[in-house]
Parts: sequence; structure tokens; C-alpha cells
Amino acid sequence: MRSSSLITPRALGMIAALAFAPLAASGQTFLIDFNTTATSGGYPGGAAAWNAYAAPANVTGTIKDSTGAASTISIGLSATGVGTIGPSDSTQGTQIDANVGGPSWLTTGPGYTDTQAGDYFFSSNEGSGDDALIVTFSGLTPGAIVSVDLWMGRISGQGGDGRFTYSLNGGTTTAGFNVLEKNGAAAGDIWAGTNTKDTTFRAFDDGRNLGRYMSITGLTVDSGGNLIITAADAPGSSYTGIAAIQLTVSNIPEPTTYAALLGVGALGLCAMRRRR
Repeated sequence: MRSSSLITPRALGMIAALAFAPLAASGQTFLIDFNTTATSGGYPGGAAAWNAYAAPANVTGTIKDSTGAASTISIGLSATGVGTIGPSDSTQGTQIDANVGGPSWLTTGPGYTDTQAGDYFFSSNEGSGDDALIVTFSGLTPGAIVSVDLWMGRISGQGGDGRFTYSLNGGTTTAGFNVLEKNGAAAGDIWAGTNTKDTTFRAFDDGRNLGRYMSITGLTVDSGGNLIITAADAPGSSYTGIAAIQLTVSNIPEPTTYAALLGVGALGLCAMRRRR
């Protein structure tokens, strides 16, 4: 006589499928604008999608994601060297227009010309090659995968040159960003095979006037839960800066989640065997 069961074969199959299917990472995007804030219509996705800071002193506290949802991730801004941080004015910021182009997360919308794309916070211009602008994201989930896009613009030459680096372990080790064309393609010429730690990034020079695009993808957050981005003056340059940041975070499910689902799947398989 076949034993009865409250779990049907179809239900057992669904349990097993859920248990052994790969879990998708949950992702969030965070958009940061430094200096003069745009009108609500000027931001891609609307003003609610952006964390906009009109003054360096305002860069503190938790940030919201691009849907407007709150997060536990915090941002901070500091400086080394002379120790002051300046906002660019209209004569220093890049006047971006539709003919210049740029990444879609930054340069779409009617009001972006001299707001999120065209102005920035910069390290002190009182010295030469001895200052840095430091952005710190904290509260990231250890094991999460992060990607970072940076934008820096400059309307005239011989300014804003620097070395851009990131660190996941409090600055103990650093690495540079890859330089991209404004459409997101990998940059060639002097940037082929190098990065913004080993080679000086020039916001105006090397044939790409009115702004440059930097990116790094697939970074794994370590146990400290921090990401530090540093823009340091290059030798012979009086300052450098950052105009906008896009941070993408994918939180990978905890191992205990996998273990629990595997346990459910095993129970389901045992029940199926008993029915046979």
C-alpha cells in the first residue's frame, strides 16, 4: 500500500528547483553630484534619484539609491595637504552640451550643462602636487560587489590633473581606475594598458576636451565595509577634483541563506524518494 503524503510531486519539484537555483544578487545604484545642484528636470531620473551636495561641508551622512530609497551606506569628504576643499565656479566648470556627449547616467536631461556634469569639488589650489580630495563610502556589506564610475570636467587646459585611486582596505593598498571614452568604450592611445594610478589623468588634455570618464567594476568589499576614492594632485598641477560619481552595489546572498535552501531541497528529495 502506497503511503499518503501532503506534499504532491509538483510541490516537491518546485521546492527542489527553488533550493538549487542560483540566487540573484540584489543591486542598488547611487548617484552623487558635487557642487551646484541641478534643477529637478536636469538630473537623469529626476532630482530624487541623486544625492546632490552644494557645498563640501554637506557631504556627510547616509545616501539614498537612485529610486529614492534610504540606505545604510554613508558618504564622507575630506582633504589632505593644505586641507581645504573648493567648489568650482562657472568659469572653471566644463560647459557640457549635447554635441560633447557623455555617459547616459550623467549627461541626459535639459539642465545638465553646468551642473552635475560641468562643476566639481577640487583639492586646494594653494600648493602644487601636495593635496588630495578623498571620498569615503562606509557601511557597505562585506562580500558585496561594487562598481564605480567617476566624471571630471575642465574647460581650460593645465588644470585638474591628478592621480585617481581607490582602496577597499582603508588605504593600505590602492589601485587606479580605467579611463573610458565618453560613450563607455575603453580609451586607447596613452590609456591603453594603463590606469589613473600609474598615469596622470588630465580632464582637458590628451585630445578629449570638456571632460573625462573613469570606471572600475567587479570589486569585492572586504570585512571593513569601506570604499575610499582619492583624487590626488599630479606633480605640476595645483589641484584636481571630482564632478560626479555613480556607485553600483550588488549584495551577494549570505552563505547561511544558501545552506537553508539546500536543506529544504534535501528534505524535498528525501520525501520524493519515500513516495517511491
